[in-house]
Amino acid sequence: MCRPCAIAANHADPAYRERLAAGRRAFLNNTEAVAARQAKMLEGAARYRANMTPAQRKAQRDHGKWLYRTHAAPYPLSQEQRQRGADNCAEAKLSWCPLDRREEYKRLVLRRIPAAEARRIIEAEIPGTREHARREIASNELAARLRRERDQQDAY
Repeated sequence: MCRPCAIAANHADPAYRERLAAGRRAFLNNTEAVAARQAKMLEGAARYRANMTPAQRKAQRDHGKWLYRTHAAPYPLSQEQRQRGADNCAEAKLSWCPLDRREEYKRLVLRRIPAAEARRIIEAEIPGTREHARREIASNELAARLRRERDQQDAY
């Protein structure tokens, strides 16, 4: 068994996962070990910062400024801006779904139907999609089979 398969098999075993969780709990309950680990990490970070070149310091400072500018919004967003962002996100994620079917899709997902299954259900109702064609073929085959069986019964 290759290493990735062995890891996957181990992590699928509930007893193995329980042993891992017990080890994590034991470590986290040991406040001295946690404090020692934190001190070691802080010491390593301080040593790293002390050995940085001025160019590295400048690059790290510039990256921090960029992170603040792009991720920590320096000004609060208005309700309209937040709503516009949510609408744009929904439009991007649901671009495959026609506008008249989006409420139905959201209702299916809220009823704990997996998103992939809900998408298949909606796509089966949209003419021109593969799922719709598959459903139409299955419906026609069922109708033909029922017609054949009815004709056989009428023949006798």
